[in-house]
Amino acid sequence: MKFSTTVTTLLLTVGCLLAQGVTNLRVQQRTDGTFMVDIWYDIVDPVCEAADIGIKASEDNGVTWNLKCSSLSGDKGYVTTPGTDKHIVWDYYADHPNTSGSQLKIQILYTLYGTMTGNDDRIYKTIKIGNQWWMRENLRETKYRDGSDIVYPDDIAGWQDCNENEIGARGVYDNDESYAESYGYVYNMYACADSRNIAPPGWHLSTDEDWIELEMFMGMSEEEANKGGVYRGTDQGNQLKTTRGWYMDGYGSSDIWHFSATPGSFRKSAWDGGIMNSYPPLGYETGYWASTNTIRMLFYYESGIQRRSAIAGYGFSVRLVKD
Repeated sequence: MKFSTTVTTLLLTVGCLLAQGVTNLRVQQRTDGTFMVDIWYDIVDPVCEAADIGIKASEDNGVTWNLKCSSLSGDKGYVTTPGTDKHIVWDYYADHPNTSGSQLKIQILYTLYGTMTGNDDRIYKTIKIGNQWWMRENLRETKYRDGSDIVYPDDIAGWQDCNENEIGARGVYDNDESYAESYGYVYNMYACADSRNIAPPGWHLSTDEDWIELEMFMGMSEEEANKGGVYRGTDQGNQLKTTRGWYMDGYGSSDIWHFSATPGSFRKSAWDGGIMNSYPPLGYETGYWASTNTIRMLFYYESGIQRRSAIAGYGFSVRLVKD
């Protein structure tokens, strides 16, 4: 039994668009009669602290990728020590006894994880999607980069006063701190735009351009990505939403990129019909600032992503992106 192994480019799952982060894939079948397949690769992204590694295999030169490859050992699964010469051993004969072929191809499946330390010294989970490092949870900062407090008005008058005086403010659903751990705080745009910086060094508030890059990586066309006011794309919103917590499970939410968008609602402004302290119910929608008074909205029964402008006095969730 003898077959050749042909290395292909890395599979673009939750990895990097140009195969950055997991590189230098090498494959070799042993000639000692065991038919073991050795797979080497490197994890070289400087931000990566851990990775989830697997492989896919094809026996028809990449036409289909359903060849069983479960008998794996070595640096597969959750790998907590990035570096060079990571090694997976595939017991090919255990999965496919008495079979051979000459059109085997192997691809690496990978997800890269990291962390970010916020201004409060809180540790946040991060994820690499395409060529971008995103937070994979909502911001819960109480301080700016210089250590000064982000104002927390816990009543209607205080929120209104901050907005009328263009003062940065944060809030939490129903003014109940117990929700902050799951959904984070919402911030008005004045907090996001404050020169004291809501983001720690090396990170920034996600911009409209950051979101467009993310949306196009997930498969949205450039024409769709540049539209405003409507829910754009096909299923890109569902790709970002958590699979639990949304009403009706988000009508097909998949969270395939581990972005983990939660339905934490948002805070309305006094300038929106005078309903200033109103939070729509949990489970139905969420919004993210994308700088310059632009937001992204996700709704439970919408599979796309809405891009529109918003009043600076609204309170929306925040995701940061690495510089």
